Amino acid sequence: MTAVVTLCDAPYYEKAKATIRDIRTKGQWAGPIILIAVDFQPDPLFLKETDTQAKYFSRISIDRLLEAYRKNPLSTATHDEREFKKTTQWEKLHVFDPYFKQWERIMFVDAGLRILDSLDNFLCLEWKGKILAQDDTWNDQTKQFRGQLETVNQPRVLEEYTNIYGKHILDEKFFLNCMWIYDTSLPITKEELIETANKYPIWRTNEMGVMNTIFTFKYKVWEAFPLVATNGKFLFDWCEYNRPGTNWTQYCALKYPVTLR
Repeated sequence: MTAVVTLCDAPYYEKAKATIRDIRTKGQWAGPIILIAVDFQPDPLFLKETDTQAKYFSRISIDRLLEAYRKNPLSTATHDEREFKKTTQWEKLHVFDPYFKQWERIMFVDAGLRILDSLDNFLCLEWKGKILAQDDTWNDQTKQFRGQLETVNQPRVLEEYTNIYGKHILDEKFFLNCMWIYDTSLPITKEELIETANKYPIWRTNEMGVMNTIFTFKYKVWEAFPLVATNGKFLFDWCEYNRPGTNWTQYCALKYPVTLR
């Protein structure tokens, strides 16, 4: 019924291994784990020890998108030059490949994200007909989706984009896509996501903007994670700094824990 999926290339493999071990131990997950391995072969011993299945796909083609960025760079550089240096992030769109429809529900977790309590805290949430993910604006109501897009150097593209999806979406909230749960029966395809990515060269956060465009604004199927889990802990956050004075033991999962040693 459910599979847990993570993804990495060779440089992130050690981070993925930590996440997979967390899923099996603190996460108490005995079901299938799929590692999408990008351009490398994970070692068979680790896969056997953690009962993890490696899955391989051809690279997603974003050539049109990158060529558009070369001709017309983003008006303000991203802090990590992710549009060129973190293209592996686009491989997350493989999670919407028909291969994963053999399961009714997929839980995706970024490599390096730390699972700190049972996955049941996530899997007890109502998921049918939805994608569940963290509201990236929960602690800062001034954040708007426009911050995810290039709004200066591509006026014609932006106009075409907002004519399709609505100008109002620039002022809307949006989800963080380092962890999500989705119903595989949703009528959303990998091909639609890739086509959208290449059509509009305006993504400041790579695949995250595309996913929000399709799930949040086109199909309107995103629902935010609750801030607090049924066990009383905080369900998920980027790091403990969002709640000063807290530590990792008060969370079910953290993207970048700073108190965990």
